[in-house]
Amino acid sequence: MNIEIRVSVNGAQQLNSTLDKLEKVLTSLPEQLGDFAMDVARMTVLETFEGEGANPILGSPVWHPLADLTIEERLYLGYNAGPILVRSGLLRDSLTDPNDAGYVLDKKVGKGLYSGIMGTRDTRFERLQLGDYFANLPERPMWPVGSAEIRFAEMLTKELVREVEKAVRIT
Repeated sequence: MNIEIRVSVNGAQQLNSTLDKLEKVLTSLPEQLGDFAMDVARMTVLETFEGEGANPILGSPVWHPLADLTIEERLYLGYNAGPILVRSGLLRDSLTDPNDAGYVLDKKVGKGLYSGIMGTRDTRFERLQLGDYFANLPERPMWPVGSAEIRFAEMLTKELVREVEKAVRIT
């Protein structure tokens, strides 16, 4: 008496193809997600400028209004009275426009890792972000701080999870 057992895997070729696709997706994922995160950060800063500090998603408050003397000086120099922190647009553009000469993006991509730093070469950023007590200059955070920074991190985490879910969905 002989017993014959045959095992065949139906769809083995399709399984291998799917695994190959998944490997390619996972290999490029850190850079894609890092670039996506930098875009979200850049757009968040732009929305903050457009809302003059107020960002409803982050719950950040409107910036302190410009002093009358500052408005007079702007008008005298040929600029508009507002918006706040946008006299010529150089600071805003240096933080939000990747093609601007003042925009800083330093990214490093390695095996499964992404490290990125976004910023500006504009020396006014720190003083305007943090304020200057001695110059009677109130803080006007362009980058989220405190609870707004926590909400930004939570929002970014949710967006990144959605991007991962989209990326690993294989058809």
